[in-house]
Amino acid sequence: MKNIFVKRLTFIFGIISILCGGGPVMAASPPGDVIGKVIVGYQGWFSGQNDGSPNGNWSHYSNNGLAPGSNNCILVSWPDVRDYTTLYQTAFANLGNGQPAKLPSPWDQQTVTVEFTWMQQNGIDGAALQRFASWVTPGSTRKAQDDGIATRVKTAAEATGRKFFIMYDMSGTGNVTNDWTDTIVNTLHLTSSSSYAIQNGKPVVCLWGVANNTMSASNWLNTINTFKDMGCYVIGGVLHTWTGDTGGTNGPVYNACNCIQPWVIGSVGNMAAVDYAYVNHTVPDMAYCNAHGLDYQKSVAPGGVSDGSRYHGDLMWKQFYDAIRAGSEGIYISMFDEYNEGNQIAKTAENSSRVPTDAPAGLNKGLDTDAGNTNGTPCTSDYYLRLTGDGGKMLKGQIALTSTRPTPLMLPITIPNAPTNFTAITGNGQATLNWTVTAGAESFSVKQSLVSGGAYTTIATNVGNIGYISTGLVNGTTYYYVVSAVNSLGESTNSLEVSVTPVAASTSTTFTWDANGTTAPNPGDGSGNWSSASQWWDGSVNQTWVDGKRAIFGAGTPGNYLVDLGSGSIIASNMVFNTSGYTLTNGLLTLSSSTPITVNAGVTATLKNPVVNGAGGTIQVNSGATLIFAGGASLSGTTVFAGSGTVDLNSGTFNGGNLTFWQQTPVTQEAATLTAARIMVAYSGNCTYTINSPSAQATSTGGGGDSFIGRGGSAGTWDLKQGAVTLTSANGGNLRAGYDGTSKGTLMVEGGTFNLGTNILYINHGATSSGGAGTVNLSGGTITAGSLQFGGGGTFSSGSTAALNVTGGTMLVGSGGISKNALGTLTNTITLSGGTIGATSNWLSSLPMILTNVNGAITFQAADSGNNAKNISLSGVLSGLGGLIKTGSGTLTLNGANTYTGGTTINAGTLALTTTNNVSMPYTNNGGVLNLRRANAGSSFSASGFTFGSSSPQLTFDLANLGASLTPMLANSGNLIMTGNVIINASNAPASGTSVLLAYAGTRSGTGNFVAGTVPAGASIIDDTTGKKVSLAYLSATPPVIASLNYSPGSMGFSGSNGTPYLTYRILSSTNMITWIPTWTNSFDGFGNFNVTLPADSAMPALFYRLVTP
Repeated sequence: MKNIFVKRLTFIFGIISILCGGGPVMAASPPGDVIGKVIVGYQGWFSGQNDGSPNGNWSHYSNNGLAPGSNNCILVSWPDVRDYTTLYQTAFANLGNGQPAKLPSPWDQQTVTVEFTWMQQNGIDGAALQRFASWVTPGSTRKAQDDGIATRVKTAAEATGRKFFIMYDMSGTGNVTNDWTDTIVNTLHLTSSSSYAIQNGKPVVCLWGVANNTMSASNWLNTINTFKDMGCYVIGGVLHTWTGDTGGTNGPVYNACNCIQPWVIGSVGNMAAVDYAYVNHTVPDMAYCNAHGLDYQKSVAPGGVSDGSRYHGDLMWKQFYDAIRAGSEGIYISMFDEYNEGNQIAKTAENSSRVPTDAPAGLNKGLDTDAGNTNGTPCTSDYYLRLTGDGGKMLKGQIALTSTRPTPLMLPITIPNAPTNFTAITGNGQATLNWTVTAGAESFSVKQSLVSGGAYTTIATNVGNIGYISTGLVNGTTYYYVVSAVNSLGESTNSLEVSVTPVAASTSTTFTWDANGTTAPNPGDGSGNWSSASQWWDGSVNQTWVDGKRAIFGAGTPGNYLVDLGSGSIIASNMVFNTSGYTLTNGLLTLSSSTPITVNAGVTATLKNPVVNGAGGTIQVNSGATLIFAGGASLSGTTVFAGSGTVDLNSGTFNGGNLTFWQQTPVTQEAATLTAARIMVAYSGNCTYTINSPSAQATSTGGGGDSFIGRGGSAGTWDLKQGAVTLTSANGGNLRAGYDGTSKGTLMVEGGTFNLGTNILYINHGATSSGGAGTVNLSGGTITAGSLQFGGGGTFSSGSTAALNVTGGTMLVGSGGISKNALGTLTNTITLSGGTIGATSNWLSSLPMILTNVNGAITFQAADSGNNAKNISLSGVLSGLGGLIKTGSGTLTLNGANTYTGGTTINAGTLALTTTNNVSMPYTNNGGVLNLRRANAGSSFSASGFTFGSSSPQLTFDLANLGASLTPMLANSGNLIMTGNVIINASNAPASGTSVLLAYAGTRSGTGNFVAGTVPAGASIIDDTTGKKVSLAYLSATPPVIASLNYSPGSMGFSGSNGTPYLTYRILSSTNMITWIPTWTNSFDGFGNFNVTLPADSAMPALFYRLVTP
């Protein structure tokens, strides 16, 4: 096949060369699961009433969720339902052939598997599963529905050898990149499937609606590149006119894709439109893609049904022909199952006999409706599946390129074969019968006998699908059944016989799983199907499951047992696991008891199927036991997890009212999404709740009040290692660590994001008794809160504590700051060593903080996560051996009498200090502003060393209108390192005189100088390297000189004026006026004068003297 495919492509490339006027073109990518393949668009968005789906209604069948009928239906084509086992009764009258008007739901696994079997039978390579961007909100019903359909598609694709990939419909907005990572990859594990489509070694994702107006071009480009950075092959679904838009800002967006897929629905409504599209779109599309190294997947549509625009398949075949002769590397079919939009290729009612008799105009048409033939053109219900299969053969070179449609409208009709795989399930006074679809069958006849081998009485004719429920049976009587297939030529032979013995509903309220069936001992441990006959022991006889009973698993032999719910919906009052090793899978389990699940001591049980419990109550997991939820759960009311065993929320979506983690050590959450009205950790029983997966999400909607950790005397810990917690609801979104009495609540954040938005993080809200405590430990990840508050306003006894410990990660604080609201004696501490404290708004705190050096310096970031400037003001004392790093473009103000000694570094923005911060320590300014304010006259600020970086650091001196002073405002007892120039600013300075701003005692190194920034008019910054000081001074208009020399034996007197008061001057001497030697260094007096007498030797040669200043 590969060689033929390559040869045919060579021929097509030659055609394109002629059409486009260039040389032969090459596909950008080699054959894979997209290139060289036919892919259908698959919606799977239908549901039926009581089908067990999250939708739970007639979604996409009717316009209000009620049963579709003649005045309440949005279908425009009626499906052929003969191949489905489970159908749902509509409000329509019967079909034209007398069969009931029923419709399928893709929530039933058999529905999806049958449709993928159609793809397999017709050589269709795979499906692009539609996933709406606006439906990916965690916790939403629509996302739960989409997630469930995705798992069913995965199962069907694997069973039929088809490929599938996710196609995001971007006509709305939603965080699809997060959905891809959190749900598609890490929760549903779709990309781990052997059937997930791979192209160029990468998982495929399609973004439908690229360059539409839901996002700017830059955001589109970012989204596409994000998927590519995550290792994806990205298909861009674009308008059919996209090549006319490549010259503007959208050009780079298209070019960023790996493959282009133009959408043709609405643009190819007749044959002339198809011809126009080929010349004006397809050929230019291919030329552009070839020039830019893009793959091209041409979209092909079958046309409408009710308007007859399909032209008995010629419209679709012409599109296949044009796409392939133009060189399209792949084909995308729009769509597979859109019966509500009329462009489906899946099996469709071939004529009005298979449409409800009261169907409204449009829906009352079958596939034989044809604008090219006023009398209609009969065809089979699978005609467009077969035509698509032939189009795929032409793409792959298995048949020659031809503009003539090769697909026959009708297939030879023969008497059908007998149905196979005939099964029966026993019920109370009834039997449920199923069989496999038979080619050529138009209906089925069901026959019954009381004697094995017949004679049989026909009890049902004109059965329209492959399932039937025989009712009115006598319990305890054995019935024998066969089924035959019927069409216009006749009836098949009978199928093999099956028998059932219906039994009355057991009076026992408890059923125990019995893998042995009717074979002793009863009950027995093992695997099996939940709904199979005789799999449940009621204490006296074996039964088929009866909804509403209590289910017990475990006769005492541990093992690895799998119980399959058969993709159905099972209802039980509650479940008890007595034996370790049971796993339930594949279906929906609905519970109704106030004690819905019990796992006894030492037992491990796994639920891979979703669980619904509408009664709230207690899930009891006893000592040494483990309950693993791997399919999600919907838990109404208040649900309590109790019993001191382990609960593992492994995967899936969890929705609930109030969730109480009680007497559990631990509760763990992995790749699961949890949404609850309120999350309560440790309520009347100690508990540790650990979240440890990058895709884990826990959200409180606030409907039940504030979430808390530790209540009723309990000790609770909420430990976020990875993942995301969201408590941002305006009502009930606060978190209380330490709720009451002697309770202890600890929040540990080691990674991920714990987001309270503008809400309050209470650290010991009301644990007022001695021993009551609230603690927040941040060592990694990010905590965001509107405020952190020690105490909730109550009166605290001695021995109650509250502590905030930051050793890593980031704490973002809002406008409420960090505060205390407690009467009595609440001992609160803030210990900082490593990590970052930032801001979402300007905030302040008056609480003392301890800085330690165990994990490095604490970073205060005066900015939000986007580096927008925010201001932080701390008036409490900062003490301890640790250091402080200032980042962010805003201002950090330290107003307290701080005593910390570990050094201070300024990397960005402004650090504002007063001279009350007078503990000597090293300072580093790498490029920010150190703003020093004099607290009182003569006060100074101490440093034991100062390092300035090369990024224009600044020193701003606020002299506070306290007048000139010779006491240095910044006294550095250590060395001065000048990597680059330092800008000196001065404000509130005197209008005259000299003010010493900085003095240093150690050595000065580096190439930098002190230069003037913003200073008062007339003032200068004097960098006095001789006197080791920097001063703000007003220089005289006339420079100072040696005004007089007075010689007397043995001495020489010098005097002069016009100097800057207190500025250093030097007298230099020379014998040749070339080499000058320092002779004297001193300072001008307060009036700018100097007068000095120096020793002189009359025997020395003649000397010259000069006066220099800095």
